[in-house]
Amino acid sequence: MILWLNAIMMERKAQDQDKFIVRLPSGLRNRIKIAADANNRSMNAEVVATLEAQYPAPPANYEDFADDLVAIVQARTVKERDQLIAEFNKKRRSEEFPVVASMEDGKISIEIAMP
Repeated sequence: MILWLNAIMMERKAQDQDKFIVRLPSGLRNRIKIAADANNRSMNAEVVATLEAQYPAPPANYEDFADDLVAIVQARTVKERDQLIAEFNKKRRSEEFPVVASMEDGKISIEIAMP
């Protein structure tokens, strides 16, 4: 019963997802299959993972971005500040326009990588 219910739930989820039909050049399907097998995932999961890596989601919310910068400025110790900067940079590494924060001589620098 549980397996059947899970199968129905997964089926409904798939129905709610966007579908996009693509014509692949000769040989590309086989290359995707080889990569999917090597990564222990389906061909669909392989294509989605590749697309996600190439086209990351935009920043979720700018308030979070601003809150993180305020926390960096208000850090009480150098160690805390450096940890917050590292966390900030890690969070934003995969955004559409990656942002890197650094601090030197008491000033925070923000660099945005534009394509």
